[in-house]
Amino acid sequence: MALWGQTDLVSLRPQDWALVGYVGIFPSLLAFLCWNYGVSKVGPEAAGFFINLMPVFATTLAWALLGEAITAPQLAGAALIIGAIALSQRAS
Repeated sequence: MALWGQTDLVSLRPQDWALVGYVGIFPSLLAFLCWNYGVSKVGPEAAGFFINLMPVFATTLAWALLGEAITAPQLAGAALIIGAIALSQRAS
């Protein structure tokens, strides 16, 4: 029995390697390429505001994919983030 964090690489199953490959391709590489493409289209000034949407997307995906509950503080935070982005885009 191995302690936590002490796993032999040979004992990993094909599903484990598939998961590592998925995380390496989609959330890491593909998201990075999409973000860079978006920045090249709208410019770094505008794109900088949208990085603040990460918690909103994380909460939405946790609700949709994992069945997590959305709380009132999360909704208030999302409203503040979206409102701030809308105001900053309107002012420019």
